[in-house]
Formats: sequence, C-alpha cells, structure tokens
Amino acid sequence: GCRETLLALRLCSRAWAAAVSGALRRFCTRTVPSDGDVDQRCPVDAHEVPVVFGPSAARMCIVVQPYGAWPHWLRDVPSCVFWTAVPPARLASDVRVVLAHVPEPSSLRFDMMGAWVPDELVHAITSDSQAAAALQSIAFDDARISSTVAAKLAKLPSLAALVFNGRTMRSSFLGIARLEDPMGDSICNAAVTRWLTACPHLRQVTLSGERGEVSDGTLFALAEHVRSLEHLDVSRTADNVTDAGVVEVAKKYPALRYLNVSKTGDKVTDASLLVVAARCPQLGHLDVSWTRGRITDASLVPLVRSCPNLRHLDVSVTEGKVTDATVTAAADSCPQLWFLNVSSTYGKVTDAAISAISMKCQLLEHLDVSLTCGSITGASVEAIAAGCRRLQHLNVNAMFNSVSDTAIAAVARGCPGLQHLDVSTATSGNITDKSLRVVAQFCPQLRLLNVCQTGGFVTDVGISAIARGCRELRSLDVGSTNGAITDVGINAVAACCPRLQRLNVGYTHDKLTDASITAIARSCPELQELAVCAASYNVTGAAISEVALHCPHLRALDVSNTFRMTDAALVDIAERCKGLEELRIANTDNTITAVAMDALAAHSRRLRFLDVTGLELADEAVQRVQQACAGVAVCRDR
Repeated sequence: GCRETLLALRLCSRAWAAAVSGALRRFCTRTVPSDGDVDQRCPVDAHEVPVVFGPSAARMCIVVQPYGAWPHWLRDVPSCVFWTAVPPARLASDVRVVLAHVPEPSSLRFDMMGAWVPDELVHAITSDSQAAAALQSIAFDDARISSTVAAKLAKLPSLAALVFNGRTMRSSFLGIARLEDPMGDSICNAAVTRWLTACPHLRQVTLSGERGEVSDGTLFALAEHVRSLEHLDVSRTADNVTDAGVVEVAKKYPALRYLNVSKTGDKVTDASLLVVAARCPQLGHLDVSWTRGRITDASLVPLVRSCPNLRHLDVSVTEGKVTDATVTAAADSCPQLWFLNVSSTYGKVTDAAISAISMKCQLLEHLDVSLTCGSITGASVEAIAAGCRRLQHLNVNAMFNSVSDTAIAAVARGCPGLQHLDVSTATSGNITDKSLRVVAQFCPQLRLLNVCQTGGFVTDVGISAIARGCRELRSLDVGSTNGAITDVGINAVAACCPRLQRLNVGYTHDKLTDASITAIARSCPELQELAVCAASYNVTGAAISEVALHCPHLRALDVSNTFRMTDAALVDIAERCKGLEELRIANTDNTITAVAMDALAAHSRRLRFLDVTGLELADEAVQRVQQACAGVAVCRDR
C-alpha cells in the first residue's frame, strides 16, 4: 500500500524523488475539458486528472507529491490508490496517509466492492480540516451507504460533486453475466435526501444504478435544495425516474450541461426531453441510450438544434426511433461534437447522416456505428477518415460486412491518433491482415484492438505487425479467430507490448499453448484480464501459475473448458492476485476441488463473479466462498 511505497521512496535521494515526481506528472495526467462535457469520473472543474495504470503507479504519484518543481500537482485521487477489502481501521489509516501527502485534494474516489461505506473512513476525511475544506468531489463506486454516513459527508463545506454509482458488474470482454444484486439496493432515499438538503452548493450529482431508491422524489428534493446544478446522471434507475422528475430538473436548472438518462426504463420520454430542449441551451452531454424507444427524433431534433454546445451524444439502442434526422441536425447545429454513438439504431441511421458529420464536425474523436444493420458502409467511414482527422475511437463491430479493408486503411492513414479500433464480427473476409498492417504503420498510439470473430482472415501476420507497430497496446481480443492466431502472434505481443492489460485468446482452436501465455505473464506485469477459455489440454495450470506470479493486478480470469487446470494454479491466483473480481472455471473436467474454493474464500475478498458450472463441488465449498466474499454472484449447475 501507500506505506510500503513511501518507505521505498525514503530510501532514495531528494533529487531522485523530484525527478520521479516530474516524470509521473507528465506521464500520469491528462487535460480534460471544463465546459460541461466532463466524464462523471472527473471533478466538475478539473483540468488535469490522473491517468494511472495500476495501484503501484497511483501510490507512487501520491508519495512524490512533496517533491519536484511542481509539488502537490495531484489533487484528484483515483480509487486504485485505496485497497478497500481491508478492515475499516486500515482503510481509514490509508486515507490519512494519502491526505498527509495530498493535503488539499479536489476529489477522492473509492471502489467499495459492494461494501458499506464505514464510519471510520468518513471520520478520517472529515476530521482533517485542511482536506475537508478543499474537497470538492467525492465518489463511491459499487458501494452501500447509510443516511448517517451521508449526513456526515454532507458537512464537507466545499463539496460540489456527489458521485454514487450503485452495484453493477464491471464491463469486460470475458462475457460476465449481468446478474441482479442479491443484496438489494445500496442507498436509501433518506440518505440521498439528507445529503442533498445539507449540500445546496452541489453542482454534480451522479446517482447511477439504484433500481429502487432513486426516483422522482429524489429529483424533486434535488430541485428544492440544490441551487445551481450542472451535471445530473440518473442512469440505470429502471422505471423509478420519470418525465416528471426530469422536467422539474430542467425547469430549475437552465445551466444544466450534462444529462444522462440511459436505462431509465420507458418512463423518460420525448415529453421531458422537449422541456430540456426549451430550458437548457447550454447542454453539452446527452445520453439517452437504452430508453426503449420512448425518446425519438421528435424531441432530439429540436434539442440538438437548441444546444449548439453539445459535444457528446449517445443515442444507441433506441429501437429505431432515432434516425438520420437527429444525427443530421446535430451535424448542422453542433460543430463541437466529439462523441457520437449510434450503435444498434436498427438501420435508421445511414451513410447520409455519418457523411454529414464528417463534413461539419471536424472535432469528432469517438464514433460508434456498430450493429447498424448494414445501413452504414465503408463509404461514410472513409468520409470520416477524410474529414475527422482527430478520430481516436472507432467501433465498426458487426457491420454486416459493409466495412472492408479499404475503409479501415483509410482511417489509419487519415487518423494517425487512432487509439481504439473494433472490427470484430467481420466473418466474410472483408477485414484481413492487409488493413491491420496499415494500422500498424500509421497508428502507433493504438491502445485497443478487437478482431474477434473475423473468420480466420486475421492471422499471426497481422497481429505480429500490430505488436511491432503499436507498442502502447493495452487491450487485444483475438478470440474465436478460427485457429488463425497461434503462439507466434501472441509471442510477438509479449515481446513488443509490455503494457498490455487485457487479452482474450479464447476459442482459438487449441492453437495457443503454455509457451505464449507464460511469455505474456512474464512480459506484461500490468495484465488485468485474461481469457484462455476452450484451450482444451494446451494451456495448463503451470501457465496460470506464471500469471499469478508475474501479474499481481489480475482482476478477471477465464479458464473455462481447459482440461488441465489445477487447484495449485488457482491457489496461486487467489494468494497473489488480491484484486481478483471475476473467475470462470466452468467445465474444467473436475480438476478443481474444494481446495481452490477455500483459497478463494481466504484470499479473494473482492470476488464478484464465480462460474463453476459443470464442476462437482460440494455445496459447502461454494457456500464458504459466498460467505467470505459478500455479494459474490455464483453460476453453477442446479
């Protein structure tokens, strides 16, 4: 933890510490906009926020704060600094260590892993008068919070942003099921209301994922007590937030700049969005995805026309109710647009709208046109490449083979800053090694590549080229590539991409062996997610033990359908990878026994999902894991 990192630093000279501080400042921060389109994970007025790649880097950032030409440059403390799966007294002690080195934090973030926010943690924050006075944003992910704790935190005098993300399974390419929270809702309405009542100066409120307690009543309380709200996120609140609550917010807060009503069921409709259009002209961020077709062109067209500062627009999964009309209106009225997601719009958004975006929104950085039923083709993707040269994120997954090598090569040549490329589910040979070689040549900053289910037309040749040309690669998905990816390609990745964090080599027709997985383990210490499912007899417990030894930050592992997995390997994972959250060991030929379950119960307190389907485990062994890992979801044969 921070103590160990601090002790290591004290053994070094002040000059060395100053040099490390300067290097970390350059390497681990980025500038974010302060015009309303700030991600919910950032404080409201942040300019520099930390971008760290694991707990070790984050803690080093903390302990070097007193040193260098720019001391105390870090004010936004990320959640990976804190190890929350410890007794409350230890967590509180860690907080005090952090506050000793970051005496005036702007924001603190905690990933509580489904646990209650303890009084000791709150006391550590509120009892430090200097930190309490400076703190503007506090965030709890995957947490449970009582009204008493909320009342104590509400006393922070400068608090402007309240971020509360309720319990949810994290997104990963391991296919983790989205299961209902067995512990129920995480925050009571009384806690929210008390917090809102005591913090009239809040400007950012995120209450995401609370199915039962965040409701219209919460929004009415918000409108009654909070003076100048700018940012509201009530996503994943099912049917509890309705038009009435959104209308109340829109009428009260004409300076609203951020609104997320994603996954609010079918109770937020065009009626409330029309009020937002009329009352909130400064809106910069709008997410209406997964709203069951109740939000349509009827409200979105006037909204984008009345909000010229709109920079983020997500209309994905809107059941065909959002069409070219909305996207074309955004192109005409919102020249600063940098994020557009039209995924799963049932073919109602076409080349015409995307071509309009390419001509009028030259600041575009993020484009998702996946699952659009072939209505968007390579022609408009090539137009984007020509007109939006700042593009960093492109998702053309499942495009009904309407995007080919030609379009991807055009993007690579036209958008050299490309960092995220998803061309998965292109099974007819339209995406091949040819375009990947061009990407490798022109896009050295590529961080994520997804070529799963590409029909075997992406091979070791393309992956090796990517490895050599894109050495900053963080995430690689080559699952289900019909055996075209072998140890050769993965060994190239191990040799060239030491910062890899996510790797999926599942269902590769037994072409991967211990050799390449061991190479990855030894060369990529930042690895966090690994899927080697369906490797039959070729990937064994020996390779997984190597992963445990060299990759302590691993949080998700899928070894399903690998028939030479062992208890010893899983014991190594449990003992060495303390942050393990997701584990799939289904159908491993009964090589896993209660020994592995006991190791998980003893060491993997952050475990959230466990798949033991097909294993002959005694109920008592699984129950011990469930008792030790509060709220863990277990998938098994019934």
